[in-house]
Amino acid sequence: MATGFQYREIQGFPKMEELGQQYVTSNQLALLLPGIDGDDTVHSIIRFLGESSHPDFWRYHVEHETVKPYTVRFNQTRRDSVIIVEKLDVFIPKNYTYLWAESKSSILNELLQRIKDTEQTLDRSFEFREQKVDLVKLGKAIQADITGGHFSQLNIVDVQAASLFGPGVGESEDWHRYEESGETSAINIKTTFRGELHTIMITRTKGIVVYSRLHEREYLELIEQVNDQLGKYIVLG
Repeated sequence: MATGFQYREIQGFPKMEELGQQYVTSNQLALLLPGIDGDDTVHSIIRFLGESSHPDFWRYHVEHETVKPYTVRFNQTRRDSVIIVEKLDVFIPKNYTYLWAESKSSILNELLQRIKDTEQTLDRSFEFREQKVDLVKLGKAIQADITGGHFSQLNIVDVQAASLFGPGVGESEDWHRYEESGETSAINIKTTFRGELHTIMITRTKGIVVYSRLHEREYLELIEQVNDQLGKYIVLG
């Protein structure tokens, strides 16, 4: 089972103090539904769950509505898009400087942009930013620990993307050829956590996927450990 977390720096996140307290983003036009009064809008609901199982983090649960291009039929009318409710957990340290979200990157960015737009309507400011990881530099430093990788935008005839997996793959000729011919979008590595080896994937936007089944606190401890190790591989600017 794989569990993925996305990292974002944040400033001005709307804080909540009471358990169960909710923050609802402004409605945004999504679909026009013939035969139904009004417009069907999308919004996000963020619910404060208090302290996570890791004492350094607050936990929030999010129900995020997003429009997807699916062809469906409703009330005898064909439609080419539907509103999907994505559910995710967000973990924020108590200094509110960054967050980890158990989510896809695109969904998280849409959620955070929606919060930013809502805060602007309230004359408040909220900002968020991705961090970029230099995966090439990281890969050269830990070649022996690499178990796989994903490459995109390859400048190779008839090959736009490729993945490589296997023991010692980070030191292989194919790895160096793909690395030099395009972009390294993610690498899989073995890392030690609590005395045991775990396989994780790190993306260039500091997403971390854990391929072990852990408890909530263990997930947070592991991704925090990896986050500390990635410090010198962050691309500035």
